[in-house]
Amino acid sequence: MGVTVFQNCTLLDYTGADPAPRSTVIVDGARIAAVARGAQPSLPCDAVAIDCAGRTLWRTEVEAQLFRDR
Repeated sequence: MGVTVFQNCTLLDYTGADPAPRSTVIVDGARIAAVARGAQPSLPCDAVAIDCAGRTLWRTEVEAQLFRDR
């Protein structure tokens, strides 16, 4: 399993913080490797990018996507 990048999502992190629009979540294998709130980080060249088009993303949704890809 490679690197998957969820771009342009509204991130809910369950810390009590407000939702973070325009966020990027980088998943390496089955692990969340990095989160950038409101910014575009450098992406690995072999990453599969998914444009969330502003949709809301939360941890269980990332885990479900990884499970479907196995």
